[in-house]
Amino acid sequence: MAIGDGNISNPNKKAYRLRITCDARYPGIIHRIVACLKIVFPKNKVSLVNKKDTAFDVSVYNKKINEIFGWKLESGKKYKQKIAIPKWIDFNPEYTRFFIKGLFESDGSIYKDRGYTMANLVSYNKEIVDYVITHAITLGFRLSLSTHQEKNGVKYTARIAKDSLRFIEYFDIQKN
Repeated sequence: MAIGDGNISNPNKKAYRLRITCDARYPGIIHRIVACLKIVFPKNKVSLVNKKDTAFDVSVYNKKINEIFGWKLESGKKYKQKIAIPKWIDFNPEYTRFFIKGLFESDGSIYKDRGYTMANLVSYNKEIVDYVITHAITLGFRLSLSTHQEKNGVKYTARIAKDSLRFIEYFDIQKN
């Protein structure tokens, strides 16, 4: 979720702040993010900040956030940095599964097209999309890749049509 809808700042110059912006229409996702951050950062307070009627920020401070995610705060927006996937995600297949789940829940969608359930992931970071496609292939899923040139760069869309319900179930993708 952090790679999709998160950002890192250092407002107090002591500890980094991870903030994940969430749509208020998806309380289940918000509660799962809070629960996960409490597991990852058990000694830190995880806050829920009401931005406006339609959004919340889930926030946590920690001195090692930059190291954990491998982002460089001073280098600007994530898509411009072309942030890399943290290497520790590959240490455990469950980490990879949760990584893909978080990407689809933040930057993905599940929708109906002519009566069929589809799922897609949209990102300006080709490495992330390629990672998802590669791991999905190893599990027997087929995703297609399309590109679209935009003012911010190339937008990549990985889409699964065939066997999308099994994909959604396997990764436990929930848009609620």
